[in-house]
Amino acid sequence: MISGYFHIKFSIKKLIMIIGPMVVYSIPSILSAISDEGYSFQIITNQLLFVSHSQYWYMRTYIGLFLLAPVINKYLDTCSNKNRIALIVCLLFIATWQGTTCGDPSLYAGKNIINFMLLYSIGDTFRRYNNLIKQIPIHKLILAYLLLNTLLVGTYAYFSELAIARIIYRLSYQYCSPILLLNSILVFFIFMKISIMSALINNIARSVLTIYLIHCNNVFFPTIVEPAILRIFSEGSHFSNILGLFILTIAIFIICMIIDKILTPIWILTEKVSMIIERKLKIEYN
Repeated sequence: MISGYFHIKFSIKKLIMIIGPMVVYSIPSILSAISDEGYSFQIITNQLLFVSHSQYWYMRTYIGLFLLAPVINKYLDTCSNKNRIALIVCLLFIATWQGTTCGDPSLYAGKNIINFMLLYSIGDTFRRYNNLIKQIPIHKLILAYLLLNTLLVGTYAYFSELAIARIIYRLSYQYCSPILLLNSILVFFIFMKISIMSALINNIARSVLTIYLIHCNNVFFPTIVEPAILRIFSEGSHFSNILGLFILTIAIFIICMIIDKILTPIWILTEKVSMIIERKLKIEYN
């Protein structure tokens, strides 16, 4: 949604800067796979095709959106309001209805390019109608967000032992769920109305990709993160569980940021190489 609001500006340099960290943080997974399963044509091929066979579904899907962005941008910049609405409605039906009802396994849970195109188109629409959104009082947005989530959590907790809980989960917590989409829109609107200028936040934001790539790594997560979470929830009160999870989150955040800063020379080298490749190819795709 944020990418749609600001528009993705395609370039070979940016594409390499996205893929570069994936390569670096996939190395532990590659070594682990070879160590566990040995050298075989399939193992080596899967590891070499690290984008299409990536453990990071989000990155794999985002790269697809990144490649399509110039075409999507051109359509959204020139289409009529009627066609814009038609596009969003069609994408909403495919991503949300078919994704939540499991009508198409490839759309299940929203981890697909259709859902990303929907969010991108919605973000672009918010940019276009930014002035209308700014007229909504922020206190009403915050109140709507709190009421929605209080009702959601309360309902799920009340019906947790019944079959209806599965329906609530499917409609509320999956990436393509309509309630999660509404939640995202409310949060997006709230932050659109907040002006924050902070060098610290900008510095932290640079490590967000690293935090995702490390904590979701299929070597780091099952050996460190998952056991820590299970230990937190195996004992203590609800308060201590929440506190322990909060501390664990902060610890992971800080560790990943430190790793990202240590690898800064690699990112600088990647940027230089990407600039050279971009100049050599001279590809314009906007």
